Amino acid sequence: MRQKNTRDRVVPIQKDATAPRIIKKMYQDLAQNDWGAFTSERSLRVGTDCSGMDAPIVALQQLKIPFSHEFSSEIDQHCVATIRANFAPKVLFGDMTKRRIQDIPDIDLYVCGFPCQPFSMIGKRKGVEDPRGTLFWECLRVIRNKKPMVFVLENVRGLLSIDRGNTFRNIMNALESMQTYRTDWKILNTCDYGIPQSRKRIFIVGIRKDMCRRPLQWPRPVTCAPLEHFVDWRDEGNVKTLPHFVQGTAVFHATQRSVVFVNLSDKHNAHVNADVLCPCLLTCAHNYYCVPMKRYMTPTEMRWLQGFPAGFVDPNSKSRSQQLIANTMSVNVLVFLFKSIAQTLRSDPDED
Repeated sequence: MRQKNTRDRVVPIQKDATAPRIIKKMYQDLAQNDWGAFTSERSLRVGTDCSGMDAPIVALQQLKIPFSHEFSSEIDQHCVATIRANFAPKVLFGDMTKRRIQDIPDIDLYVCGFPCQPFSMIGKRKGVEDPRGTLFWECLRVIRNKKPMVFVLENVRGLLSIDRGNTFRNIMNALESMQTYRTDWKILNTCDYGIPQSRKRIFIVGIRKDMCRRPLQWPRPVTCAPLEHFVDWRDEGNVKTLPHFVQGTAVFHATQRSVVFVNLSDKHNAHVNADVLCPCLLTCAHNYYCVPMKRYMTPTEMRWLQGFPAGFVDPNSKSRSQQLIANTMSVNVLVFLFKSIAQTLRSDPDED
């Protein structure tokens, strides 16, 4: 077995990439053959909006929950191409604001990562004043009319603090005013569920009261895999020196330590934990640098750090892939969350 020095430590280099094996083993341990309420005869009907790379569908596949992919929706044609390359939803909507409610199939699970830009700490934080922020109300319309057993909404943690918390309170009040769901929320971090990326996102979960056996128990954190296993050591091409704009900055000094991935765009960040955690993947992902390999991070490494298993098809260019991956939900977080939700549901989904 060859070895590669990463400054002050030596990392074993496997013949095959390590990350896919780590991800596969983690999902195999979480999957089960008997999901009680859902079988091949009565599968879980799933719909996603603002679908992106459809990480929720990938998560369900890993858990081996029998499901039927009823619909997805996307206006980004690169996302549409990715969905078509990997999945076969019965309906693939475009603009979710321009469809009729009667055209939306009935569903048991509804998942939407409504656009984070209006609420993001790195954006202008316009919130509901931004037209994209109004997509939450479209999510609410789906939930009210289709009455899924479970809904999962995801967003950046900045949603909690915009407008001194009033935006988030309005969202929670709107969901709770239906009085149909037991609703809860929590910030979950990708690195708490096996994958070494620091990525905090808020998850809002609603479980229909007639289907809820007990309050949701949020998934417990597990040990995180070593970050160096998420480097594609086989990819030794495209060696690039650090750009001039980072010379002498905090991120430059970080690259002189035993770190793995750094965000060169965040040049004033000392990246103190970059030896064990990848910084949160953002849409400036073209500026993420793999220090031990002296090259930029690849889309393959980004997919691993978002928990995508081997075999996922990406039909896009490198730059487009990086943008899509940075915007997607972490598959590993959804796998843990969906399993916790499934254990909360009653055994017979069709029982009155």
